Amino acid sequence: MSPHRIDVLGAGVAGLVDRVDSRQLDRVGLLIAVAALDAAGVPTDGPVTGALKTWRAGRPASADQRVEIAGLRGRLDTIAFAASHAGRDAEYRAAFARARAVAALEFGAGGCGLEGLREVVCEACAATGSASLVANLLLDHVGD
Repeated sequence: MSPHRIDVLGAGVAGLVDRVDSRQLDRVGLLIAVAALDAAGVPTDGPVTGALKTWRAGRPASADQRVEIAGLRGRLDTIAFAASHAGRDAEYRAAFARARAVAALEFGAGGCGLEGLREVVCEACAATGSASLVANLLLDHVGD
């Protein structure tokens, strides 16, 4: 099995994800995605609100919701790319963080179990710039 990108993150997040109770995967993913959205300053309206409501209700996002979220992430990635090439570092960092936070929502709202949580955690670490922050959120939800 090839290594997952989570394996290179610090603060022991890979091991913590593996210790999350399987019945809590969606709940923990939602908490981490919301923290990433908040830290990155993503407005929680429109498609973000719809996807969060669906996820909170324990259902995977609909195909239309997934397309809307993917489109939002793509637009934010494009803004980040353009800002980077123009040398606008602060704008790049902000757009990159927002794109990664929306990507966390995109992965999590799909309802993909442990693999989905791994992706949510990776994107949240990029969005917040802090594996330690994400690790602290995970610590509250790990089993023995």
